[in-house]
Amino acid sequence: MRPARPALALALLVAATPAVAVTADEAARVIAAVRAAGCSMDEVTADRVFDPMGIERPATADVVTVLEAAGLASVSTDGSVLTLAPALCTADPAGDAAAWSAAEAVALEEPGEPAGPVRAARFIAAIRANGCRMTEAEAAGRLGPMGFTADETLGYVDVLVAAGQAMLSEDFEELRLAEALCAADPAADAATYAAALAAWEAARPPPGPPPEPMDEAELLAAVRAEFGSGAVAEMAAFIASTEGCGLALAPPGEAARRLETAMAEHVGTVFDVPPPLPAAVADALAADVAAFLADPGPDFAVADGRLVLHDCTP
Repeated sequence: MRPARPALALALLVAATPAVAVTADEAARVIAAVRAAGCSMDEVTADRVFDPMGIERPATADVVTVLEAAGLASVSTDGSVLTLAPALCTADPAGDAAAWSAAEAVALEEPGEPAGPVRAARFIAAIRANGCRMTEAEAAGRLGPMGFTADETLGYVDVLVAAGQAMLSEDFEELRLAEALCAADPAADAATYAAALAAWEAARPPPGPPPEPMDEAELLAAVRAEFGSGAVAEMAAFIASTEGCGLALAPPGEAARRLETAMAEHVGTVFDVPPPLPAAVADALAADVAAFLADPGPDFAVADGRLVLHDCTP
């Protein structure tokens, strides 16, 4: 969860995790009240609306926490305004209790659990809350803190695109949900993904025999062909985007170690090579990392002991 915030944080987000039992009916009343206020509510309005309804702040805090974690609502950076996601704002109020139950299941799911329909629903909810679209740059800052890995999100994208539930831009930089999924009831997201996954798996060709393992020279040639000269810069940008837009350079050698480790893991994943990598490949990656750190290029700057990524929002 995000750290405590001022203003609305004191009124609604007084709990970082659910602390009281909120019934589906109570949650539906909170959602309905925010929707009636134009799908957006500040602290003053919250006090005026919820107090007469007899809804106590710990309960509203839990509702907001769960809806935000499930991607069905967002709180402004300064913590002053709560806004329902478009799908929940325009949804049939009769489905609010069911939407809450689905959101609660998604929000309470711990990051790092095995990927499945419920976790995929959380991924879909995050895209929906971002206007039913998300760029690669936004994904690093929004999905990473939710516990999604790059490989995991790519899996969801493959399944959704194959099922026609989402589409990628021509440059593959932006994912958009299909109109039907964008406007769908969030409570159905897990079932929608499960059906898409079943169809995707049924359409996959049966696995062939495993490839013959590559020798050191073949692996080095494959790595050079697969990863261009900017591969280390891309990895550094990814790490920086998940760590406040910067990569620590201290203690000496730490940045090189982290980049070498990340590149080795990536190569191992792509080419199905168990660690450690052959010496020639490891040496080549270390040389690429050293060359990058010596001249990071125009996308980075060195400041306050960090390698800072320019085009990045913390």
